Amino acid sequence: MFEFLPPLKKEILVFDDHSTKDLSRVLPKNSFTVLCSRYEKLNIFIIFKCLLKFKFRHRDYLKTYIEYIRPKILITLIDNNIFFYQIKFDFLKKIAVQNGRRTNIPSDIFFNLKGKKLNLYSDYLFTHNKAVSKLYKKYIKSNILATGAVRSNSVKINKKKIYDIGYVSTFRDYDPNTKFYKNYYYRDSIKAELKLIKHLKRYCKEKNFLLGVIGSTENKLESQKEKKYYDKIFGNNYVFFKNHDKRRTYSLVDKFKVLVGIDSTLLYESFGRGNKTVFFSYRKMFYPFNSRKFGWPADLKLNDKFWTSKKDFKSLKKIINTVYNCESTIWKRYFRKHYDQVMNFDKNNNKLKSVIKKLL
Repeated sequence: MFEFLPPLKKEILVFDDHSTKDLSRVLPKNSFTVLCSRYEKLNIFIIFKCLLKFKFRHRDYLKTYIEYIRPKILITLIDNNIFFYQIKFDFLKKIAVQNGRRTNIPSDIFFNLKGKKLNLYSDYLFTHNKAVSKLYKKYIKSNILATGAVRSNSVKINKKKIYDIGYVSTFRDYDPNTKFYKNYYYRDSIKAELKLIKHLKRYCKEKNFLLGVIGSTENKLESQKEKKYYDKIFGNNYVFFKNHDKRRTYSLVDKFKVLVGIDSTLLYESFGRGNKTVFFSYRKMFYPFNSRKFGWPADLKLNDKFWTSKKDFKSLKKIINTVYNCESTIWKRYFRKHYDQVMNFDKNNNKLKSVIKKLL
């Protein structure tokens, strides 16, 4: 899509359109415009300015766009975009906000920063927890604050429980033979998830619980495939909560007495909201996929009160029973002990809002 008129000049420029929906909850009304960084929209006026300077790279286009707007703040939720940290203009301050859980796998930022000497900076970087903040400090010069996830922080915590047990799906509509890294394929991820799902099916049958599956994919066609996948496993003995733009995901998460899963960001956000949450590190533990184990990059044991790497049914039954039956005071003790390492919670994103207000 092409735009022909010059872009609007605003005090805040959102870097990458994928940041817009969530940041719009935080930014002052009518204070920002959006720079699409993935070719969704191209501004002809900016392209013409680039051509006059004989600059033809996409990075030149992005820099020219920023230079034309001259915002006071350049902000993004795409915290794994290395180019964002390379942008340098004296007239603006940069804010990066962690969007999803970070790992050391090839598609993520830390794998691609290792061994490189890059002059990266952001005036502020808001992260999910102190453990990942510490890792970011190794590569990026910034004032780093651990405040949790923007989406979750925006939603009021509901303490009323309705459902017994929920599972956070990590379903993806990939070819099982998709190669992730060397001898690791998507089918390896499927095997890990399927083992956990079958254990949960058995557990719920024994306990007479109706399992709730929280769907992961928002695409309508993929969501239908996701439901069919779980229908084949559970039949009619479960409830599927499909993902769509009107689903109140965090209000839904709050309704479960116990939420379980492997390594979804939503699972970590559930813990940050104080919910009883159980993590199963069923993925393969060799480099670099060992960074998907629970709590990475925090130096945590493989097994403890509410997480385990043990893949047998007996261990699953024991840990879910322990968490399900533990008193709220005991759970709060576990929560406080690991809050800084797993997921923080900043009600209404007040710390981020405060920084934005100060910079404006």
